[in-house]
Amino acid sequence: MENLDFLDWEKKSPWFSYTKECKMCQCYGGWNLAINEYRLKGDDTRENRLNRHFKAVCPNCYGRGYVDQNEKCDGHVWQWVRNAGRCLDIYKCDKCGKQTEMDSGD
Repeated sequence: MENLDFLDWEKKSPWFSYTKECKMCQCYGGWNLAINEYRLKGDDTRENRLNRHFKAVCPNCYGRGYVDQNEKCDGHVWQWVRNAGRCLDIYKCDKCGKQTEMDSGD
């Protein structure tokens, strides 16, 4: 059976210090959660077909496809730690202990 996780995705290119391949998304920056969930708009091109799929952005590389060259963790598993105010939350990786802030506000 064909793997549809990356159907219509293109691999990303390294970017500044982000030169180490992301092991979670295999350099695609994300993956498909469901195929053909939306109506095709426009011509049948790869870009338009990609917009038909219900997608997720990789939480390890934030959609870049690559992580920083000094990154030691092979795939962050973020766990909520605390709320730091209004829409700002602190998360910590279960694997390596790295902490990050995520703003859920618009």
